[in-house]
Amino acid sequence: MAVDNRKRVYCVRQWRPARNDYVWELPAGGVESQQPSDEIILQNANRELQEEIGFKSNRMEILSVFSPAVHIQSHYYIVLATELEKSSLPKDIGEELEIVALPIDEAFDLLINQQLPSSLTLVGMLMAKERF
Repeated sequence: MAVDNRKRVYCVRQWRPARNDYVWELPAGGVESQQPSDEIILQNANRELQEEIGFKSNRMEILSVFSPAVHIQSHYYIVLATELEKSSLPKDIGEELEIVALPIDEAFDLLINQQLPSSLTLVGMLMAKERF
């Protein structure tokens, strides 16, 4: 979850084949390790921010770790990224994203109320509303 110095949340819209539609989300990515260290989580999160929204974070914090369901072994990490600055890392080739930065209430409305959110987006935005 990338939040700039004006307390705007960065949201990305991209095609999701499972939904057969474009979906608004928080920037996100995966980690290949089964038990990644916090350092690996934060490095991967920062790389994803740079590839997806063109900013890197100078301050990152893991806010939460959760599993989407008891029968699934994956873990989701909610990372708060602040102190953003432009990045020179190139964007992913072939990944077409629409990017907006919105005040927290507008981002919440877009990501949660105007569509069916993913669990990662829902938890991230609930934590953001609590924090800001």
